Amino acid sequence: MKRAENEIRTRDPNLGKVVLYQLSYFRIMSKQFCSPHEIKYCHSHLFITSARTCTTLFRGAKIMLFLLQQTILHINQKILIYHYFCVMKTWNRVMTSSLLLLLQQVIFFVLPFLIVYSIISHRHIISCIAILIAAVFVWGIFDIRLALFVPVINRLKTNEKKVVLTFDDGPGSCTDMILSILERENIRATFFFTGKNASEHVDAVKKTVQSGHSIGIHTQNHLLKFPFSGLKGVKKELNDNITTLKQITGQNVSLFRPPFGVMNPVIAKSVRDLNLRTIGWTIRSLDTKTKSGERLLKRIPSRLSAGAIILLHDIPVTAAILQNLIIEIRKKGYEFEKI
Repeated sequence: MKRAENEIRTRDPNLGKVVLYQLSYFRIMSKQFCSPHEIKYCHSHLFITSARTCTTLFRGAKIMLFLLQQTILHINQKILIYHYFCVMKTWNRVMTSSLLLLLQQVIFFVLPFLIVYSIISHRHIISCIAILIAAVFVWGIFDIRLALFVPVINRLKTNEKKVVLTFDDGPGSCTDMILSILERENIRATFFFTGKNASEHVDAVKKTVQSGHSIGIHTQNHLLKFPFSGLKGVKKELNDNITTLKQITGQNVSLFRPPFGVMNPVIAKSVRDLNLRTIGWTIRSLDTKTKSGERLLKRIPSRLSAGAIILLHDIPVTAAILQNLIIEIRKKGYEFEKI
């Protein structure tokens, strides 16, 4: 290990400071998850080998490889992953299985290194690029409309004055009222049900489908930790939701809207594996943030455009203003569609 440290230090003192800090961090993390024998194995087969490749690899790429190894080791918390790195023919397998988790961690491992290194080396262009990449990545996670990780339907492909009403988080106590208003106005909408609520309001789910509305999944439990779950946890939430709705309606559900509108590489991978269509929105009503029906009636109609998908929720404030909202939308010459 010292040989690797010395080689890195002599090649670039400034770079060495950053790398040796990361080496110290790895020692702390590895002691938590690995036996002394496994740590020795890692040091001798990974980092010394990596240091020797400095003569042929670009320094930045070499250190990113180092952080890549550290990230995988930290995420998996198992020494078994070391053996993959010692057999180069399995490199693609490791990359494929770990890429999604690595993309989520890249902001915390690779980009901070680039920023620190660029500041030490007075290379501000690198720092700006790293910050820009981080900003785009974070934006893509929290704004589903950017469709950074998976194709997202944010509006209908039409130039006609048509809009879609969508309702999240149901079914609930307001579902019957919403369905009655839509039936009276001869409007078909799209509902995104959670599996837990669907199990508690079976009749509402059946009535929604029988009334001609389309339904989609919104995860089984709508947990706050869902965006931070691993691939197994994400797939379980989606599969459980699909199974629940199929048991009630007898239909296969293919529409999906992620809770909180958060999308990341792990969720995107699950969506592709399950052949789901991700639905975003054009207009976010913010009906969960305000108790003022008047503000909603001003906000939504003022943002209408051809093919707009309107995000609403199955909650009292929305049910209370829905009739007037439909009137205001129709005043502007728009018709209603479902997805």
